[in-house]
Amino acid sequence: MIELDESFDGRTVTLRVGDRMELALAENASTGYRWRPAPSPRLASSLALREIEVSFAAPDKRPAMPGASGIRYIYFEAVSAGNADLEFEYRRAWQASAPARSFRLRVEILAE
Repeated sequence: MIELDESFDGRTVTLRVGDRMELALAENASTGYRWRPAPSPRLASSLALREIEVSFAAPDKRPAMPGASGIRYIYFEAVSAGNADLEFEYRRAWQASAPARSFRLRVEILAE
């Protein structure tokens, strides 16, 4: 499994079909802020990368205490050759203002 974090913002990573990727983004959901996919037709149209699981835990992957900050883990699997552009926004769902932070990643997937 390839493990990525916020330091990969704006970068390109290369996977092979069948590879799995873990994206770890720091978050404090108790403040209302959460990482959410940005409205992007590019991600919706990508068939090369599939989201397989989303979870939240303390930084060391133990269960988080109520109100504590932690890490949003988003897992993907490369299912076919091609490209995918991931874009996430850190925002409160009820606010229409610009996101507090954003994350972008280009994933190039090579055939086995």
